[in-house]
Formats: sequence, C-alpha cells, structure tokens
Amino acid sequence: MNWTITDNDILLRDFSGVEGLIDRMDRELRHGGTPIEGFRFLCDAMAMLSYSREIEKEVLNIPSGADLYAGFQTAERFNGEAERYRRIMRAGVKVSAYGQCSPDPLP
Repeated sequence: MNWTITDNDILLRDFSGVEGLIDRMDRELRHGGTPIEGFRFLCDAMAMLSYSREIEKEVLNIPSGADLYAGFQTAERFNGEAERYRRIMRAGVKVSAYGQCSPDPLP
C-alpha cells in the first residue's frame, strides 16, 4: 500500500486527496472483500463537530475504562478544546489527542 497521496487520489470534490487515499486504502487492503462498514467521509466542519460531541456524550455515559481518541488540525484548535477534554479525563475517560504542532503544556 502506497500511504502517500498520489495525483490519482485528488478529486474534484476533494482537492486535498484525503478522500481518494481512503477510498484507495479501502480497495487495496480489503483485497476484494467487503467494504468498510459505517464509514462516511465528512467535509463539513459543523457535521464533524456534531459527531464529536455525540461521541463525547456516549463515552461519558460509561466513562470507567473508556478510551477517547481525538484528532485536531492544529495545536491551537486543541488548545481551544483543552478544558473540555480535561473534564472528560476527570470523569475517568482516557483521552488521546493527535494533531500537528505541540499544544500548550497540560497538567
């Protein structure tokens, strides 16, 4: 699997090539098997935020032993949400955040 975005991955509806890479990854890694179920590519920031909040609410319903993975485009965006994730952590959820750059130091 070539994990880099190629010219063929760039689509008219997605100039970043990420959607094309994911589609290619799905085809190549499943080797003719069934496609990824439950996956939907989102290009709408408000829809992504809505899904994120829904996932956070679900994990807070049963926080003991729960893991929450969150992705951010930049450290600045994480910094804007840091207090929210601190509250989630205090509830007993293990939070792992990923993104570019380095966030402000956390306690």
